Amino acid sequence: MNRQEINKTESLYLIDTMSIAGHERLKESLIKMLMLFNLFECVYLKDKINDTDKYAIIDKYTMDESLIIKEFNFFKERYYNNGNFTNNFKTLNFGKDLKQKIGNSFIANNEKLFALTRIAYKFRNNLYHGHKHICELEKYETCFENINSFLIKFLKNAKEKDNG
Repeated sequence: MNRQEINKTESLYLIDTMSIAGHERLKESLIKMLMLFNLFECVYLKDKINDTDKYAIIDKYTMDESLIIKEFNFFKERYYNNGNFTNNFKTLNFGKDLKQKIGNSFIANNEKLFALTRIAYKFRNNLYHGHKHICELEKYETCFENINSFLIKFLKNAKEKDNG
């Protein structure tokens, strides 16, 4: 078994033990996020999160800003507070251009979409590859819920555009 398989097994074991530990809401959020992100990645993202044409998928499935502003503002406050980037922001790889714009009052909608996909990707990677402990994951429950909300909206919007 390679390291990636071990990390996925650890993640699934941790999620399975949450029922025993009384963390049903967190468990539900994590399972939902993993399923939604897997669908998003397989159907829409197709390995574009790190490519130079990273906005191609975002541009194709552009969304009305009103659909994502709640989630975007939640993470903006998490990563940019009182005119400064927080320690949480240092681990994200937004690229220089987007990083400079995060603190501005105007960020293009496609950049907001990309930022949210990048954040979802980071949380998914940390869940699979990072250190896992129920107490540590508990503090991210609201983050998982906001990621889920964004992914559901993105997937519905993308499906409508594909069938449209």
